[in-house]
Amino acid sequence: MPIQVLTLINRVRPSDEVGRSEMDDVIPFADAASRSFTNLQVAQELLSMPQRYILGGNSQKVTRPDGSQVSELEQYLGRYIHGPADGKVGQLPGADLNPIISAIKMYAQNVSAVAGIPPSMLGITTDNPSSAEAMRAAKERLVAKAERKQALFGDVWEQWARIVLGLGGSPVSGLETLETIWRDSATPSQAAKNQTVLQAYAQGLVSAPTARELLPLSPEQRAREQVGQLEPDDLYL
Repeated sequence: MPIQVLTLINRVRPSDEVGRSEMDDVIPFADAASRSFTNLQVAQELLSMPQRYILGGNSQKVTRPDGSQVSELEQYLGRYIHGPADGKVGQLPGADLNPIISAIKMYAQNVSAVAGIPPSMLGITTDNPSSAEAMRAAKERLVAKAERKQALFGDVWEQWARIVLGLGGSPVSGLETLETIWRDSATPSQAAKNQTVLQAYAQGLVSAPTARELLPLSPEQRAREQVGQLEPDDLYL
């Protein structure tokens, strides 16, 4: 039995024959952010806490109240704050980790710029929350990219559906009008979608069957609501 192979190519330009990954532009920033996270963890463990120091003293003379010697590792971890006689004890403030945190935020902003992802989805927030219009405007680039991908991949999924139906024994002839129906990439609220459908139906732009397909009805509900298919008892449900 021959093997059916379909190529789903993510083309950025019409001349792109092999396609490319959407992560190509993001990987360099992801690698840089990974290094920054590693540096942040190291600095958090070693430098963020205040460091104590003893000048003019011998670490071998640091003992517990019972006279046992305290190891240098225990002294380094800061478990004891007393030192030997004639030693000058001081403290160094912890390191400021804000430069590393700012670098991570900068990488997130770069990812938002090259990938079209809204900054809020990458954890970048401001003191004043964005308005609804600003949030929709921030998503326009991402929505436009998703719509282009839907138009690009639609034909391949139609071919895939024809092949699957053919393998199941269903006749393939007559499926020329098969099309891929995509979910709205803008993700509007259900109330907004229903209002749009009702307005289009009221203005005569779409027929009743098309309006039912656009509404969130189950297959059983659509079958029951077909013109001429209503039962008397269904009117009281």
